[in-house]
Amino acid sequence: MPLDKIDYLMEDNDLVKMDQDLWSQLTLDNIFELQEYIDKRIEDYFNERTGGCKMAIPDMSREDIIKALNKFDQNYRDTEEWIDFTLDKRHKYRLVILD
Repeated sequence: MPLDKIDYLMEDNDLVKMDQDLWSQLTLDNIFELQEYIDKRIEDYFNERTGGCKMAIPDMSREDIIKALNKFDQNYRDTEEWIDFTLDKRHKYRLVILD
Protein backbone atom coordinates (compact mmCIF):
# COMPACT_ATOMS: atom_id res chain seq x y z
CA MET A 1 0.00 0.00 0.00
CA PRO A 2 1.44 3.42 -0.93
CA LEU A 3 0.59 5.20 2.32
CA ASP A 4 2.86 2.88 4.25
CA LYS A 5 5.57 4.09 1.85
CA ILE A 6 4.65 7.73 2.32
CA ASP A 7 8.30 8.71 2.38
CA TYR A 8 8.20 8.20 -1.39
CA LEU A 9 5.82 11.11 -1.68
CA MET A 10 7.51 14.47 -1.87
CA GLU A 11 5.86 17.86 -1.78
CA ASP A 12 7.68 20.26 -4.08
CA ASN A 13 6.35 23.70 -5.01
CA ASP A 14 2.77 22.69 -4.21
CA LEU A 15 3.11 19.51 -6.27
CA VAL A 16 3.12 15.97 -4.97
CA LYS A 17 5.65 13.77 -6.69
CA MET A 18 5.90 10.02 -6.39
CA ASP A 19 8.71 7.61 -7.04
CA GLN A 20 8.24 5.92 -10.45
CA ASP A 21 8.70 2.40 -9.01
CA LEU A 22 5.93 2.98 -6.50
CA TRP A 23 3.68 4.49 -9.15
CA SER A 24 3.97 1.36 -11.30
CA GLN A 25 2.84 -0.83 -8.37
CA LEU A 26 -0.38 1.06 -7.61
CA THR A 27 -3.77 -0.56 -7.81
CA LEU A 28 -6.97 1.39 -8.38
CA ASP A 29 -7.70 1.16 -4.64
CA ASN A 30 -4.25 2.58 -3.90
CA ILE A 31 -4.93 5.53 -6.19
CA PHE A 32 -8.23 6.24 -4.42
CA GLU A 33 -6.50 6.05 -1.06
CA LEU A 34 -3.83 8.48 -2.23
CA GLN A 35 -6.51 10.83 -3.53
CA GLU A 36 -8.21 10.77 -0.11
CA TYR A 37 -4.86 11.46 1.56
CA ILE A 38 -4.13 14.40 -0.73
CA ASP A 39 -7.67 15.77 -0.37
CA LYS A 40 -7.29 15.64 3.41
CA ARG A 41 -3.96 17.47 3.24
CA ILE A 42 -5.53 20.17 1.06
CA GLU A 43 -8.47 20.51 3.45
CA ASP A 44 -6.11 20.77 6.43
CA TYR A 45 -4.04 23.39 4.59
CA PHE A 46 -7.05 25.64 3.99
CA ASN A 47 -8.59 25.02 7.41
CA GLU A 48 -5.35 26.18 9.06
CA ARG A 49 -5.49 29.40 7.08
CA THR A 50 -9.21 30.13 7.36
CA GLY A 51 -9.87 29.13 10.94
CA GLY A 52 -11.80 26.05 9.86
CA CYS A 53 -14.14 27.84 7.49
CA LYS A 54 -15.03 26.22 4.20
CA MET A 55 -14.94 29.68 2.60
CA ALA A 56 -18.65 29.68 1.88
CA ILE A 57 -20.71 32.81 2.28
CA PRO A 58 -22.35 32.56 5.69
CA ASP A 59 -26.11 32.45 6.00
CA MET A 60 -27.05 36.13 5.86
CA SER A 61 -29.65 38.41 4.39
CA ARG A 62 -29.42 40.08 1.00
CA GLU A 63 -29.07 43.43 2.74
CA ASP A 64 -26.14 42.19 4.86
CA ILE A 65 -24.36 40.90 1.75
CA ILE A 66 -24.89 44.23 -0.04
CA LYS A 67 -23.63 46.08 3.05
CA ALA A 68 -20.49 43.89 3.14
CA LEU A 69 -19.85 44.43 -0.58
CA ASN A 70 -20.25 48.19 -0.15
CA LYS A 71 -17.85 48.11 2.81
CA PHE A 72 -15.30 46.29 0.65
CA ASP A 73 -15.73 48.84 -2.13
CA GLN A 74 -15.34 51.78 0.25
CA ASN A 75 -12.52 50.47 2.46
CA TYR A 76 -10.50 47.86 0.58
CA ARG A 77 -10.93 47.92 -3.20
CA ASP A 78 -8.30 50.65 -3.69
CA THR A 79 -5.71 49.15 -1.33
CA GLU A 80 -2.52 47.68 -2.72
CA GLU A 81 -3.65 44.15 -1.84
CA TRP A 82 -6.94 44.41 -3.77
CA ILE A 83 -6.46 47.07 -6.46
CA ASP A 84 -5.96 44.55 -9.29
CA PHE A 85 -7.86 41.60 -7.84
CA THR A 86 -10.14 41.43 -10.89
CA LEU A 87 -7.10 40.45 -12.98
CA ASP A 88 -6.41 37.46 -10.75
CA LYS A 89 -7.79 34.37 -12.49
CA ARG A 90 -8.73 32.83 -9.14
CA HIS A 91 -11.44 35.47 -8.91
CA LYS A 92 -13.47 33.91 -11.68
CA TYR A 93 -16.93 35.29 -11.01
CA ARG A 94 -18.38 38.64 -10.19
CA LEU A 95 -21.52 39.60 -8.32
CA VAL A 96 -24.12 41.80 -9.91
CA ILE A 97 -26.76 43.24 -7.62
CA LEU A 98 -30.12 43.55 -9.30
CA ASP A 99 -32.60 46.03 -7.84
